[in-house]
Amino acid sequence: YHFFRMLGWFRKAGLEKTYAKTFAGSVYAPLSNEIRTALISLIQMRWTSLKSELSSDDLEEFQRLVKPESPDFILNLPDYYAFFTYSLFYGKIPK
Repeated sequence: YHFFRMLGWFRKAGLEKTYAKTFAGSVYAPLSNEIRTALISLIQMRWTSLKSELSSDDLEEFQRLVKPESPDFILNLPDYYAFFTYSLFYGKIPK
């Protein structure tokens, strides 16, 4: 059920002219409230499952950097920069 199989699912559903495109974006400090909120959501969505893969020391360091209540929260850095990718999947309903 991996989303990168979307084009096959679209074709199986009868969609035509399917395609995918990946975009890259970047953000840097100072962050707007909207971008900050989106990045916090992204961190919580994408990296909370790392807990089982990290040693206790690494987990402590990770949480120091990614918890908004931490004084060392990474998004509070005055020179913070991040990049991200996102993918668009498209298909047309046949006439």
